[in-house]
Amino acid sequence: MLYLLPWLAIAALPAQGRSFVVDANNGPGTDFLDLPPAIAAAQHGDVFAIRAGTYSPFSVNLGVALLAEPGAIVRPAGGTFANTVVVQGVPAGRAFKMRGLQVQFTDDASSGIVLNSNGGQVHLEDVRVAFVGTRWRGSAIQVQACAQLMLTRCVTDSHCTLANSDCWVNDCQMRGRDEFGFYGATSGLIHVLSTRQLTVAGGVYTGGNGNPSAAGMTLNFGDAYISGNATTTILGGAGGAAAIRAGNGRVTYDPDITLSPTGSVPALESWPAGTATFTPRQLGYLSASAASLGGTVTCQLHAGAGEPFLFGASLVATRQTLYGMPALVDLTSYVGLGYGVMLVPSVSIAIPVPTDPTLRGLAVAFQAGTANPATLELGLSNPAIATVH
Repeated sequence: MLYLLPWLAIAALPAQGRSFVVDANNGPGTDFLDLPPAIAAAQHGDVFAIRAGTYSPFSVNLGVALLAEPGAIVRPAGGTFANTVVVQGVPAGRAFKMRGLQVQFTDDASSGIVLNSNGGQVHLEDVRVAFVGTRWRGSAIQVQACAQLMLTRCVTDSHCTLANSDCWVNDCQMRGRDEFGFYGATSGLIHVLSTRQLTVAGGVYTGGNGNPSAAGMTLNFGDAYISGNATTTILGGAGGAAAIRAGNGRVTYDPDITLSPTGSVPALESWPAGTATFTPRQLGYLSASAASLGGTVTCQLHAGAGEPFLFGASLVATRQTLYGMPALVDLTSYVGLGYGVMLVPSVSIAIPVPTDPTLRGLAVAFQAGTANPATLELGLSNPAIATVH
């Protein structure tokens, strides 16, 4: 049973910065016709509402919010070795947020989105990255040295590579590259060269087809936590590939997730042999819907039967560890929203969002604590992030 506590006094939270409208069609209230001049005029905290239209590639190093309407597309400038969106050098204490944009990329070494050397937070929510070239494709999302990256409901048709970063991936759909030639197929999600952590909760991650085909996820070095029970599906590429291939690291996974290898390859493969450890552990899974002004955020918690839980919200904090799990809740602004015992596989709560336009761009973290009634072991769900738009 779920008991509701008073919702966060959200109207009292810090207001965002200046607000602007970017509209390629120059409709009423337009401040900028394209994203590069908008970014050039930006300062930390600014919020940009991006209307439907086609926009030019851009680079940004500021803590700003880019909130797109359906139909807003960033297209590559053409030519090879050109990335479409580059987010680099966002300083600690700031947060870059991008929601709803469609990003396209083209041939060879280009990537759709490059996230590099960001000491601050980076949030990508409901972003779709699509390859529009004709030859070998690079990464849909290329990540290097990011202190705190959150990907929520993002969709890609090429691999995402995460390196030397702390990453949270919630409810995404990522598919690796098909390649039967020299370069080879790729996993949907690749976490490489890292001594950091990766948390995956919900979504579908599919390896590319090739010779050989690729695992749904390739995880090298560092710690990975994979939850989401039946909402998480990890598929090996056709013809013989593991669901998860890992080396030189530790993978903690919910035994209820769906792991689908192909051929005679095991679902969980250590490569080189014996260098990875796979530990099954019941992990709580939390999802949160989009947060639109005047609407509601619907959160759903999945946990084990009979487990007591406490569920709440806060501003997004710097990564910390609680009960052996990565957490993003800010204890100074945390407000409990519900507590009880899991009598059914999942409980949900609908949280109203005020109509105050100054809340646009505000990111809220939801996270739940649970307890195993048999062992009294305490645990955390994944954090779920919602950006008000």
